[in-house]
Amino acid sequence: MTETVHLEVIKGEDTGKTFSVPADGARIGRSSKNDIVLADPLMSRHHSRVYLKDGALWITDLGSANETLVNDKGITDVALQVNDRIQLGDSVLKVINAGTAAAVAAEPQKQPTAAATTTPLVNLGFDGNEPEPPATSADKKPRQLISKKVLIAALAAVVILALGAWIPQLLKPADSRPDARPPETTQQPARRTRVLEVNYEKVEANPQSIFRYALTISADGILAVQIDDLANDRHVRKETRLNPEYIQQLAAEFENSGFFSLQEIYQGVRPDILDAWDLAITIDRRTHRTRVINRVEPDIFRDVRETIENAGKNELGLWAVQFSTETLLALAEESYLLGKKLYDERMVKDENLAMAIKAFNEADWYLETIEPKPDYYADIVSSLRRCRTELESRYEDHNFRARRAIQLRDWREAAQELRTIMALIPDREDDRYREARRNLLDVERRIELER
Repeated sequence: MTETVHLEVIKGEDTGKTFSVPADGARIGRSSKNDIVLADPLMSRHHSRVYLKDGALWITDLGSANETLVNDKGITDVALQVNDRIQLGDSVLKVINAGTAAAVAAEPQKQPTAAATTTPLVNLGFDGNEPEPPATSADKKPRQLISKKVLIAALAAVVILALGAWIPQLLKPADSRPDARPPETTQQPARRTRVLEVNYEKVEANPQSIFRYALTISADGILAVQIDDLANDRHVRKETRLNPEYIQQLAAEFENSGFFSLQEIYQGVRPDILDAWDLAITIDRRTHRTRVINRVEPDIFRDVRETIENAGKNELGLWAVQFSTETLLALAEESYLLGKKLYDERMVKDENLAMAIKAFNEADWYLETIEPKPDYYADIVSSLRRCRTELESRYEDHNFRARRAIQLRDWREAAQELRTIMALIPDREDDRYREARRNLLDVERRIELER
């Protein structure tokens, strides 16, 4: 049976791809650990989840940084309709089917005709036999009894004859029976597993600096990235194990991309500059290598290269390495100063403390690959610790007040305290936020009953 297509990507790098949602749902994000993987840098690693409930298609946000939008509105959990537009980062998906596949209607049973239900068949003698005289009311019952007795006797005789022929065969050894045959085994064809290997290197060099980016995917599914920025003395190496299904998706995509038909080398000339890409892909026993030096990449090569680089960024979280050291330092300082400002104003708005934590985290992320760290890095670390401790203390205080108000059945005060908790901890995946939201829904129902 053909799978039902539920979603189609209509905007983004994966435009044209379609997806079917299984009965137990599917997670969407840029990490290969998801069921639906989209190459979108603005998506969270685990962005949202689509699932089927009571035959309808639903979507829930998984606490993504950029939210999940349905028809340009932010959602938490909502049922979908056909033609709804789901925005995840820069990608837009269209709902093609909003439920399970239509069940095939069972074939209606044939109803007996009126003649068959009201009039018995009568032998008119056309088969060579004499027509049977109609039975009178006096002899109808005796004739029926005789027919049943005859039928029972005939059936008994057939059973006895069958047992007489069958029982001796059962008493023989199984392999000596004339009809003995080896048991038939039905084996499903094994799904073909591709072996994928990738060796990719990018070098950007000029008289002042050399930048090298190398990515490998080994035959056993290990993705490794090595980055060397000699001008800034920056060296990064990370690795992870890829999801086997993601490897199969990559292998199929590369095989169908046209990469194996490219020339071995495309070369141009640029004085005092080296921009070189060297890519070799092996699928099973078939290998192809193409190098592009100092010239514009062929479209096929560029598409495959970007897919490989995005895999490295998504799996290892190495998006920051695409920026120069100067840019990263500027972004880190901007986030650091924003964090300090929000912390100073933490009593102005309840959410400012959580936003300060986010800003300090961003500053720390920008500086992940920078060595040596700037002077204010130590303050980033201590500020993060101080903010988290204070947030937990404020949460405990408001949570105590909310529980006391609920115990005293002061629903309005309880609602106010619960809303404060949700503002303090805006992360919808945080257990504290979820508990406050559940309690608030219950409290609001009670307030409605009192009106």
